[in-house]
Amino acid sequence: AEALWTQAGPGGTRESLKHYEAAELAAGADVSKQAAVALGHGWALLQLKDPSANRKLAFARDLAQKDGNLAAIDFVDSLLENAEQTYSSTTEEATWAAFVKAYVASDEPVVFMCGSIHEPLDEASAL
Repeated sequence: AEALWTQAGPGGTRESLKHYEAAELAAGADVSKQAAVALGHGWALLQLKDPSANRKLAFARDLAQKDGNLAAIDFVDSLLENAEQTYSSTTEEATWAAFVKAYVASDEPVVFMCGSIHEPLDEASAL
């Protein structure tokens, strides 16, 4: 799902959504994996300005809470808080604002990128 999203460029693609759905099934009973996939899926829906994004992000938050992942909970909360603004402003601005808030509140921020820190796969991940 992530690779397809990256290949599509900054706006992503609806084609990746079915891959997120498959990844959710593949995560099985692993709550940590379920939460990570749901968060990525919710973020993709948010990028696509899909109204179901809030529901998916709320589900990701519930899973992160069940997993005890406070950084993910804070990140999802900030995305949900900014969801209305996101629909009217650029998603990139809202995402960075959410990241900054999570970073300031935690010693261990969660970074979503394509590739690795040492070998980013796209321009946005190289920043």
